[in-house]
Amino acid sequence: MGKVDSFKLYPQNLISKILEHEGLFCEHIPYCFSTKVLGNKFSVIKDDLAKISTNPSFPLSFTMSKNSLLRRTISVPNLISYIQLLSIYEKNWLELIKKAVSDNSESKFNMLVPFSYNTSFKSSIRTRNNKFVGYKVKLNIDIANCFDSIYTHSASWALVGKENAKKIFNKAHDMDESLKPLYDIGYKIDQATRKLNGDQTNGIMTGPYSSYLFAEIILSEIDRKLVEADFAFSRYVDDYGFYFYSKAEAETKIQEIASIFREYNLSINSSKIKIESYPYDLLDDFGKVFEEDIKNNDIYAVLHKALGLYKQEKKGAIKYAFKMLLAQGDMSCLDQTVLNMILGIVINIPEVSSLGIQLLEKTTDRQFLIKSEKRINQLLNSELKQVNDHESMWLLYLLTKMELPIYADNLRLAIKTENDLLIIMCLDSIQSNPCNIYQRNEKRRVHFEDMKTAIEFFSDEVSMISNIIKNEDYTGSHWLLTYEVAYNNFRLGNKIKIYESKSRSFYKILSQKDISFYNKIK
Repeated sequence: MGKVDSFKLYPQNLISKILEHEGLFCEHIPYCFSTKVLGNKFSVIKDDLAKISTNPSFPLSFTMSKNSLLRRTISVPNLISYIQLLSIYEKNWLELIKKAVSDNSESKFNMLVPFSYNTSFKSSIRTRNNKFVGYKVKLNIDIANCFDSIYTHSASWALVGKENAKKIFNKAHDMDESLKPLYDIGYKIDQATRKLNGDQTNGIMTGPYSSYLFAEIILSEIDRKLVEADFAFSRYVDDYGFYFYSKAEAETKIQEIASIFREYNLSINSSKIKIESYPYDLLDDFGKVFEEDIKNNDIYAVLHKALGLYKQEKKGAIKYAFKMLLAQGDMSCLDQTVLNMILGIVINIPEVSSLGIQLLEKTTDRQFLIKSEKRINQLLNSELKQVNDHESMWLLYLLTKMELPIYADNLRLAIKTENDLLIIMCLDSIQSNPCNIYQRNEKRRVHFEDMKTAIEFFSDEVSMISNIIKNEDYTGSHWLLTYEVAYNNFRLGNKIKIYESKSRSFYKILSQKDISFYNKIK
């Protein structure tokens, strides 16, 4: 993935820019899934897509590790509902910027920051060092389950104030008529956001870029209330740093901060409250830590140091190390130990999975990967049995991308998850490279001779997929699978006639412009 700079979002082409760089698929999804083609062609189909109306739709969802005990749900929204929501942001962008940009936020509402972008962490540290000079302690807090806790009606609260919003909603005699247009923008965002998730009002989805925009509207208003209460602080999304002259003052102010959050039905994550004495906001110069080992091609030392720093809660260390290794280009020095370390990181530290997979892809000595194929299949089998979607997707992607043999029962398990993304990748493997799939027969491996024998072996799974999509329309959670099966001509024993269903217009608009959301893994 090439580096893409952050840039300001403007009303012109806002939707196409978001689709081109972020789209439906967040950073935790294998990059064979993309809306870049749609973003490039959006201007020629947007009028046709705008004519399609939707009832509340349902997202495609999967889980990824949150910590050692819990998992979080990541969602891929319905395309039409998502575009309709983004169109509201686009039409009202200038008004929203006035309300949703906070001087205390390091995650600006009007900045598109692609996931591959190298963040401006150093400049943020410098800014904080200048802005908060003289304070003796820093109180670090974040919001508990931020996106899951956001109430969709709070969009209007944030734009016009909670009491004003209630008066306008109830058509009170003393409501401020001048605030009605801004309230209506919030109401439209509320409605369209709910439509993404079966009309639910409690919580916004984690994954789509629209949720980041929604959160900034709410959190920017909370920032203003905190400024009015005379707090000195900075914020990156839902992570706050408050600055005080004493530890006692910091401790006594926690409840006041919590009460401001409660106005928007949000609460502090008590397990992550941390008070630091000066010096704080120190810059971890990971570059110097890894520089000598990178120069000597000692990748084991780099990863060992990165893992040590990560254990000390230097969360950015592994990401920084991976980016440095990717920048050097030559990965021919990877040995079995290093490969297994990277695999371990991919499985256990999901936020850097995509970078770890990119490192493995750059391995020039295939013998090391071939020797690890059995282990990768074993890991995939274990993750599938535990229904660990995120880990399973990346391991299946790695096997497919590197053209390593895939255990047939792993594909069976993957299809039975009913996760669209896993199923599409499985169908690609079955159709594009069936001879690479094997069964274990006593002590031998039996590979399929051709696609026909593979389809016969997976007949039950093929039947299950056909049943999933035969009555699916474009508002259902399996719209993506339905479309990609037909678009890529994945053979399920009979032709899926999606273009003759009630979804005909939606699918036809996309297919006629040769738009797909899946790039076959080569």
